[in-house]
Amino acid sequence: MPGQPRPGQPGMPPQQGMPGQPGMPPQQGQPGGDPFAGASCPQMWYDQQYAGAPLPSAAEAEFQKLDGDHSGSIDIAEMRGLTIAGRSMTHEGIISLISVFAEPGCGTISLENFRRMYRFLEDADKAFKTVGCGAPRLPFNQVHPALVQMNLDFPPQAAELVSARIDARTPSSDRALEFNEFLLVACFFAALRSTFQRRDTQRTGTITFNEKDFAIAVAGLP
Repeated sequence: MPGQPRPGQPGMPPQQGMPGQPGMPPQQGQPGGDPFAGASCPQMWYDQQYAGAPLPSAAEAEFQKLDGDHSGSIDIAEMRGLTIAGRSMTHEGIISLISVFAEPGCGTISLENFRRMYRFLEDADKAFKTVGCGAPRLPFNQVHPALVQMNLDFPPQAAELVSARIDARTPSSDRALEFNEFLLVACFFAALRSTFQRRDTQRTGTITFNEKDFAIAVAGLP
């Protein structure tokens, strides 16, 4: 009996190549990692938000004070000395700030991004005081207006859900947040916007990914 034709012979369709071979699209990211890790990073929301705006003059002096090893960037340990309006940052708050403003893949913050982070902190402090009328705690129903003042305009229901999650870590009966807790909420939505915009490279306002990619994206939020 004549043998069956082999792939590539007349009458048989060509074999599919392996990723990276001619005719096949390249794979994104590494197995088990962020599938968008290799994608080009577009301008982030804070670059746009603070474009042309004067950044705090005190930021550079604060950065130099924190940069104990004079490396030109600061890490989690060095961030422990950071204060804003006389308030010390919590360890959780520092980790959240780094998740938003750190250089991709290195976990440290450059002077340029520190200036943006410092402005973000000043904006958070101003929104907390203005919307809360100077009170030491911000009620859940005032968290959304405070976020809007920071140009983090997400649905009120989302703001309340995240506020409740943060408050559950140190339960209170008045459904209100202290400044450091409000900062965690603001960092969550800032990181959410960064995660979304990193994937929305065409700036269409819409992204598509599968369940595993979605899980990776959400797991990276503070």
